[in-house]
Amino acid sequence: MFIGLRTRDDPVDVRVLTCRSCGWTAPQERFARTVRFTVLVPLFRVRPRRNLLRCGHCRGLRAATPAVMEWAGSSRRSVAPRAAS
Repeated sequence: MFIGLRTRDDPVDVRVLTCRSCGWTAPQERFARTVRFTVLVPLFRVRPRRNLLRCGHCRGLRAATPAVMEWAGSSRRSVAPRAAS
């Protein structure tokens, strides 16, 4: 098919955090995900660009909220606070 959606992940950085899924302290890769509508070539974004974290141990995904990213850059604690749902 020449018509569809294309997902692209661009790496941003890597930080060591505790994973909320598996509980291990492991490198968490942050990347920006974009989804575009394509007809032979990418035409326009379907969703806004999102930052996600991928655990280096379990490969689980979660949203990279600004609170978690601010905490990871300024603190040396080993457990990240849970974001408000």
